[in-house]
Amino acid sequence: MEKIIEDTKYWDARVLDLKSLYFGDEIQVIFEDEETDVYILEFIHCYKVSYENSFTPESNMKVCDMNKGQLGYFMQDVSVSKYDKDDEFIKFFLDLSIMTMEIVCKNITVKKVPKDTVSFFWENN
Repeated sequence: MEKIIEDTKYWDARVLDLKSLYFGDEIQVIFEDEETDVYILEFIHCYKVSYENSFTPESNMKVCDMNKGQLGYFMQDVSVSKYDKDDEFIKFFLDLSIMTMEIVCKNITVKKVPKDTVSFFWENN
């Protein structure tokens, strides 16, 4: 599973969006591949999702108001390990430069799609 993720050559790729779907059952991390394509890491059947963002409580900056150039999220590291409490689940740790995440889920898919087939919140900012 780790090799599938590493094959995307994600290191330092700009993260374009992070989505929680179906009440957190699926998490998508979308990052740039080339000018015309993006990768979507889709974490499926999630049991536990936690994150820490580097924005301080005093910050008035809202990510929803940012444009693409203002986003400071970049793929730094993705590690995969066994989840100790249940063999059906896998634990992922993601370092997105100014955010870290821990996701415990049953599966992951990796998709490469044309960038123009995905809509992003920041396109109208």
